[in-house]
Amino acid sequence: MPSTHIIPRILRRQLMSQPNPSNPDSFILPIRKLLIEFNQQRKNQAGLRSFLALSSTQDSKNPSLYQFVKAFPFVEFVVRPTGGSGILKGFYLNNNRIKTIPADGLDPNQIQQKIQLLLESSGQKLNTFTRKNSISVSVENRKNPTRGHYSALHHQHHMS
Repeated sequence: MPSTHIIPRILRRQLMSQPNPSNPDSFILPIRKLLIEFNQQRKNQAGLRSFLALSSTQDSKNPSLYQFVKAFPFVEFVVRPTGGSGILKGFYLNNNRIKTIPADGLDPNQIQQKIQLLLESSGQKLNTFTRKNSISVSVENRKNPTRGHYSALHHQHHMS
């Protein structure tokens, strides 16, 4: 008879059925934790403090943290007073990235938009669309060419 330490144990969690990956309900955003840090004394964080105060009642029609908690049950929301500046931090699972957005000088509606941005973000670095980005995307080689880009517009025709 074999000893018991050789036989693998089947855990109860392994017997549970998993959702079908093609099911739309199985999609989960990559954010795992949202940290809101605020200072009670700083004047430039009045918008963040009022956003948190408006969130203190469940039936508030103002921008509320309760709405986010109900809409995103898989995200851990942490509100922590600190001595520093007001910060919104999103912790993402897929690439271990932390996104930080300063919340100083923002009103409650802007803070709601920033939280929505963090919650719906993929965790990748935010890029603004500039001319430099558009050129590097259109060129197959990411490095700039040695002699520059040819343009027929700037070509001077020599008349003989």
